[in-house]
Amino acid sequence: EPAAPPPPLSAFARLLLFLRPYSPDVGRATGVGAVWAFLWSVLSTFAAPETIEDVDANLRATNGAAAAAMDAEDDRKRRTMLWCPESGTWFARDTKVRGCPSLRWPEGGGVERWVKNLKTKGQAGAWARVKEGDGWASAPGFLGTNNEDLADTDVRFYCLHDGKPFECTGWIASHICSGAAARELGAVDGPKPLFRVAADETQGLVAALDRKMGSILASRAGADAGGRKAKAPKEKMSRADKKAKKQAYGR
Repeated sequence: EPAAPPPPLSAFARLLLFLRPYSPDVGRATGVGAVWAFLWSVLSTFAAPETIEDVDANLRATNGAAAAAMDAEDDRKRRTMLWCPESGTWFARDTKVRGCPSLRWPEGGGVERWVKNLKTKGQAGAWARVKEGDGWASAPGFLGTNNEDLADTDVRFYCLHDGKPFECTGWIASHICSGAAARELGAVDGPKPLFRVAADETQGLVAALDRKMGSILASRAGADAGGRKAKAPKEKMSRADKKAKKQAYGR
């Protein structure tokens, strides 16, 4: 059975179709392409999501090479970057954490993080092994400082995925937890994970506030970190729905 033809486009959408192969979703454009990429970044902000979907449908029908490049770029971002569903922004993973004072790599393997002594709340802490999927808040430059004496900007966020730790401060602060909320919870260099991360075939790596931490914040302020509403449980999708969402993801 032949595939359905792509939807007709308005004059504005046809202009977007011309610019789409130069968008950041396809890759980095150079030369004159950089000009088209800039125009895409401006004009696409005025387009409804449905318009972008129609443009992409036409692109797949008329420019297979650009569509394949766009899929490859999506796959690269899902594997190497971090997606914020609220702002529609990709964040970089900062993997250069070898010099972080609150992390160490023991000879036996694995990763350990520095944990405060909750009784003294001072420099006399201990090292705890980090488990796969753990996410935590830390103040690596102020290990001997009480939570209440920290500034919000002193708080950084880290997680462990595929056995590798990396910093993800901007990503977590964008939609999961703020530095102020982490301090309020007493979770900065605390013994328990603040959030969890897991791989998702559509969005790449996703994060969720630890259930106990979320309950504490909700009971205190009626909302989770940064005044944002608590996240609803993730709805399970069929394989067909996941495939359709993956094709339209990020566009």
